[in-house]
Amino acid sequence: MVTGYLRPIIVILSYKSLRSTMSLIFLNLKDSAVTLLMIFAFVLYFAFFASFIFYSTFEGYTLTNSLASSYW
Repeated sequence: MVTGYLRPIIVILSYKSLRSTMSLIFLNLKDSAVTLLMIFAFVLYFAFFASFIFYSTFEGYTLTNSLASSYW
């Protein structure tokens, strides 16, 4: 069970090109983290109000019955 999680880590650590690619991906994610967080915050904001506004309708009850389902 643990080997399934360790196998990708071992492969990434054994190839230099994969390590450099992964480091570039993490640097880009770090630089764009604020933008991604703002996007997710706006989606959460509008999901909250959609579930609040449309809760009394049939579509709102079936589609946005919880905050997690309306966020999805």
